[in-house]
Amino acid sequence: MSIRHTAALAALLLLGTAPFAQAADKPTDPQIAHIAYTAGVIDIEAAKLAIDKSKNKEVVDFAKDMVR
Repeated sequence: MSIRHTAALAALLLLGTAPFAQAADKPTDPQIAHIAYTAGVIDIEAAKLAIDKSKNKEVVDFAKDMVR
């Protein structure tokens, strides 16, 4: 009988911590800001590369807009 109670208690404890585990998976506000900043830097670097490499005027114009 004691094993049943222990197993039931263990199951309840595991189920009770599930919401906390899910909350930890969400990024914090500073992490989101860092992700957005990094994405912007990557876009600007790609635009600079496009300006240097492309011969298509539309691509170069769009890349210049991205850098700006």
